[in-house]
Amino acid sequence: MWILALSCRDRTDPRSVPDKLLRWHFRQAVLANVKGDGEPVWDFDNPPGSDVMACIRNGPEPEKRMEMELVTRLRVLIS
Repeated sequence: MWILALSCRDRTDPRSVPDKLLRWHFRQAVLANVKGDGEPVWDFDNPPGSDVMACIRNGPEPEKRMEMELVTRLRVLIS
C-alpha cells in the first residue's frame, strides 16, 4: 500500500497534489474495483523506433488516446 508523502499535502510545498486530482484518482480506483472499468489504461511504453501512430490507431479507443497525446504534447507550447 502506498501512502502519500506529507509534502504532497502541504499547500506551501510546490510538490503538493491538488485535491481535485486526489478525488479523481479515488473515484477511478472505486470504479475499477466496483464496476471493473474506470478510465482506459493505455500502454505508453513504445520502444524506440516503433510506429507510435500505428500503436495508437490499432489500440483501444484511438480517438481518446490521440486527443490525450495532443493535449499532453501541446500543453508545453501554451504554458
